[in-house]
Amino acid sequence: MAKATVCPCGKDIDQLPGSGRPRQKCTDCAPRKHFKYTPVERQQTCSICGEQFSGTKQAAYCSNACKWLMQKRKPCGICGQPTGWRSSAPVDNPTCNECRRDYARFEHGTRRGYYGAKCRCDDCRRWNREVNQQYRAKRRADGRPLKSFGSSGPWINPKVRVAVYERDNWTCQTCGISTPLEGDPNGNNYPSLDHIVPQSKGGGHEMSNLRLLCRWCNCVRGNGDYHKDLFTEAS
Repeated sequence: MAKATVCPCGKDIDQLPGSGRPRQKCTDCAPRKHFKYTPVERQQTCSICGEQFSGTKQAAYCSNACKWLMQKRKPCGICGQPTGWRSSAPVDNPTCNECRRDYARFEHGTRRGYYGAKCRCDDCRRWNREVNQQYRAKRRADGRPLKSFGSSGPWINPKVRVAVYERDNWTCQTCGISTPLEGDPNGNNYPSLDHIVPQSKGGGHEMSNLRLLCRWCNCVRGNGDYHKDLFTEAS
């Protein structure tokens, strides 16, 4: 089809770029049509509870709760109600949340297992608080500090760490091997800071309680009672 340059009304035709069919009339005589879809609300009936609900899309259930009831779930081994486990899940004899929270029906019969099942009632919270208080009292009676800073203890200033390394002449105080800082950080001979009296047994971060050990010796020692120097034994 040949491209027309003048509309029958006498106006010039502005041809748009592209490979489509050329325009034969101007935009005033043949305006562009923009189709816009407007969703229509429709009344529907839930196939589970029978309640009426409105929606733009066709649906069989009014809510996710009704949809969940239609899915095949494994029954509870105590009350027979559907649990959160799908029928294809590799779980034998599951229990629902209500039976898991019921202390009389709980299979372990202890507050530890009851609290481990994520029950947070007043009785379980009181039991957990009492257990924590007993644990703290026992650690205080044994002279062991509470792990308020995590397993690694409070932060040690890097300047103190370097000062300990320089005091020990960059030498492992157990095996006597040289531990240069320029070595491999993951190597066995890399320097590491060790507590002579472990933190788990009341040791602090004093300079007298710190020494240099290679990574291998520090890992082997752990929190053992051995804290003698190789040079002291040799002498």
